[in-house]
Formats: sequence, structure tokens, C-alpha cells
Amino acid sequence: MASDENSLHPNDEAPAGNRDYEVGYKKPPPDFQFRKGQSGNPKGRPKGVNNFKTDLAAELSERVRITEGGEEKVLTKQQVLIKRATEKGSKGDMRAIEVVVKWRGLYLEEDVADETPVPLSLDDQAIIDRALAARAKTLHPTRKQEIAHEHPE
Repeated sequence: MASDENSLHPNDEAPAGNRDYEVGYKKPPPDFQFRKGQSGNPKGRPKGVNNFKTDLAAELSERVRITEGGEEKVLTKQQVLIKRATEKGSKGDMRAIEVVVKWRGLYLEEDVADETPVPLSLDDQAIIDRALAARAKTLHPTRKQEIAHEHPE
């Protein structure tokens, strides 16, 4: 078999005098190394294409016109989402309440920790108890027991 340089397979051992360093793990032969200025992923994301986070931020910052209490206002979509979720939550929508509480924990946690807790009024506690009881009716029996245990009446 001829052993000229052009017939060597990349995995074949070249004579020691033909290379500057040892080929091995994380040490590819020079012919297979990336060239300066050449991307390792030439067909990667094209320039100017936004990722999800950028698109979401742009969409949420877009302004829309709404009518509230007979008055027209211009708000960002983000403000509208927050406003609608808190309105639904204040009317007893459990999913909206969960979303708003989650947002509060995620984004206002530091601010909330600095506040002195305000005790609930008897009316507020009664509202919470009724909402929990209504939700417990729709849950699996074992989950009802967990809620009853967490919030004894």
C-alpha cells in the first residue's frame, strides 16, 4: 500500500515528522481544525433574527387603546394583561388569582419581604375561605383532604 500524504485517512497516523503536535482527544489534525474567522455553525441562526425573548418583549411593549369606565386609555399589552388578570382575580377567578400570586412571588418578592404583613380582615378571610371551599369541590378527594388540612375552618 502506498503511504504518500494525500492517501492518508484523517484517522490514520501520519509520520511524526509531518505534524507539529500530537493528534488525539481534542487535538484534531490541522486540516480539520476551524479556520480563523470561520464559524463552526455556518448555517446557524441568521443575523437579524430575534429570539423568543426579544419577540415577546417587543409584543408586550406594543401600545393598544382600551376603554375603561367609559374613558379611553392607551396602555402597553403588558399593562392590559396585568390589569385583566387582577380584575378577574378580584372577582374570584381562581386561575387568575394563582397567576397574579405567582407573578407577585416572581417579580415582587424582594419588595414584599420588606413590607410588614397586614392582618386580614374577617371579611377578607371569609372570601378566601369561600374560594378555597369552592375550589375544593372540583378537586380529587385526596387533594380536598390536603386543602382542609392546610386551611382548617
